[in-house]
Amino acid sequence: LEKLYPVSRLVEELTKQKLARNKPIVGSNEFTYQSGMVVDMLTKLKKAGREHTFMPFQPELIGREPGYNCILGKGVGRTLVQMKMSEMGMTATREQYAEIAGRVKTESMIWKGEVPLEAFKEIIEDVLSGK
Repeated sequence: LEKLYPVSRLVEELTKQKLARNKPIVGSNEFTYQSGMVVDMLTKLKKAGREHTFMPFQPELIGREPGYNCILGKGVGRTLVQMKMSEMGMTATREQYAEIAGRVKTESMIWKGEVPLEAFKEIIEDVLSGK
């Protein structure tokens, strides 16, 4: 089974046909989350050491990198904003996290998808500086 994902990438490369991102098991979005509620639950499970209980199988079982990816999109919530800012070594108040999440949701509609990191940083700067 651990060869499944690498083989799917090889087939993609040889046939010059990209797999759909939402393809079950081998699609690039299989372990990607943006929903605030889901990210909050994953964060709590990770702290409890039970992150593996959320997913039907672990990514490494099919040859993928371990873990999951959280993106900044229309379903973003305070928890994801806090997590991403923490990764960047930044903090904010609860109200600022909520404001940033709201702005990310609006921005994701403009981008029609995931908000790029640079745009996210600009939103953070604006909110933290009171703009």
